[in-house]
Amino acid sequence: MIREIKMGFRFRQSVRLFPGVRVNFSLSGMSVSAGIPGMRLNVGTRRSTLTMGIPGTGLSYVHSLSSGTRHQDEATTEPRLEHQPEAPPSTPSPAKESLQGEIRSAEIATLTSPDLAGLKQLINEAASQKRMLEPDWNNALKERLKTWKKLRRREQFPLSVFAGWTVPKAQTAFAVADEEALKVASALAASEIKISVEFDEQTWAAWERVVTAHRAMSLSTRTWDVTSSVATDQIKERTIASNAISRTLVALRPTRDAIVSTNHGGLCFENANGGDLNLFPGFLLIREKSASDYALVDMREINVQAMTIKFIENEDLPLDAKIVGSTWAKANKDGSPDRRFKENHQIPIVSYGKIYFTSSSGIFEGYLLSRSDAALEFGFAMQAFQMAMRGQASNPKDVFAADDESNQIDPAQRLPQLPEVRGAYETIVIPVAMAAGFSFFQPLAQQAEMSSPTNNAAHQTAATNSTKFIPAQKIDVASSQPTSEPQQIVRSLAAQTALERMVTVSGANLRSGPDRNAPSLRVIKAGTILVILDRNGSWARVGDGQSEPWGWVHMSLLKKQM
Repeated sequence: MIREIKMGFRFRQSVRLFPGVRVNFSLSGMSVSAGIPGMRLNVGTRRSTLTMGIPGTGLSYVHSLSSGTRHQDEATTEPRLEHQPEAPPSTPSPAKESLQGEIRSAEIATLTSPDLAGLKQLINEAASQKRMLEPDWNNALKERLKTWKKLRRREQFPLSVFAGWTVPKAQTAFAVADEEALKVASALAASEIKISVEFDEQTWAAWERVVTAHRAMSLSTRTWDVTSSVATDQIKERTIASNAISRTLVALRPTRDAIVSTNHGGLCFENANGGDLNLFPGFLLIREKSASDYALVDMREINVQAMTIKFIENEDLPLDAKIVGSTWAKANKDGSPDRRFKENHQIPIVSYGKIYFTSSSGIFEGYLLSRSDAALEFGFAMQAFQMAMRGQASNPKDVFAADDESNQIDPAQRLPQLPEVRGAYETIVIPVAMAAGFSFFQPLAQQAEMSSPTNNAAHQTAATNSTKFIPAQKIDVASSQPTSEPQQIVRSLAAQTALERMVTVSGANLRSGPDRNAPSLRVIKAGTILVILDRNGSWARVGDGQSEPWGWVHMSLLKKQM
């Protein structure tokens, strides 16, 4: 089921073509099948079978890998959901509002559900192949861009006039580089595991609700990963807060870097102190930061708890946070201000949403969101989805794998868009500028020589030296100030071309548009130096000044670089 192919020309990596995977759910667990047309391996909790047949004929050969029985000339059927008269598991009791200690999941190697161990091994093998292809991918993209720029410069004036005969050679070089990049892109596509999940209509509708809730949470002004929670000494610390938490700004986004590809995509929760959580229809995938190992957990084994909490916000107040009260920086037990502190000031109390992911295998992650309503809706959506999965397993109906063509990416779409390239005008501008400078400074030098009182011998010496040096303008070295008008012009032009540089005062969401409702692309750490490329009201389009713009950031999160 896993074949090797040789990629031709310069790219000669051996690439394994990984089979498609189908996942079914039942009360007894999960059944994973993988294969190619004519051959399929089914791995379940009760038995494993190997099915071989001739596509389109209805003839098949089924071999039970556990008991060794055979069935010949049977019609090939898809795996059926097993039904057992077993009540669905009871809903876990709600968690406490705050859990104590470090909030961190167990080691990746210990989290995988037993039914998904085989799929995990397949994913790890695909990830290993993908890592080996990364150097080839980077080199192919660099060569493609290099040959593209060379071709476009030769196709335009002035090189098209002076070196037009080199255009066919440049076209051939770019075609070869583009073909090589496409080969590596195809190899990377072959390194992804295509997983087809089969649900009934009701379960797919419940999953769509989860996707909508996740999208709403991603629009929160602030999302934090809660990494620890410690009880406070309210009397000693003069606070009304019962717990002090450690948190790190993260982003919620669609899964775009996982090794798996499903028919409905994934939902990513970035994780500051461990692997990111990627929710797919039916299972949770966690990847180590180094991408050296993966964990897969049955969605029915995960306990998702959402709640609203009152939070004393000492940092910048998110724009979408709901203020529900206030307290004092130093407060008495009854909430009144401690008047022993002269600079005591009020602090807002806001309503935040809190989400916990836990499981018996060791998953333990917490998140804090500035939009409490979005967090609660996600909790309800996840509960409804898990109930739909259990209902489907206990009462099997017609199931199908929902198609989502947006996840079927053509390898050519993996190639980045080529930039606009201007003609090599410097081949004309530089010689013309040098000639103009020579014609401008030479008369000035000659005039200076004629005005100096010297004898004929001195004139001859100066004339001889003028053929070797062109004394343009004199600079006062002691004051480091230019004494000539041309050099002042050069300095003023350099000052005008300086870009406005800013620095983030705190962690900032980088958004795709100048709107707080625009999707968050990623989070920029505090202290990051940015270049202002464009403005739109109170929003700034930023980047590093050397590549394409990154996105939009609110000006309240920026200050001028000192």
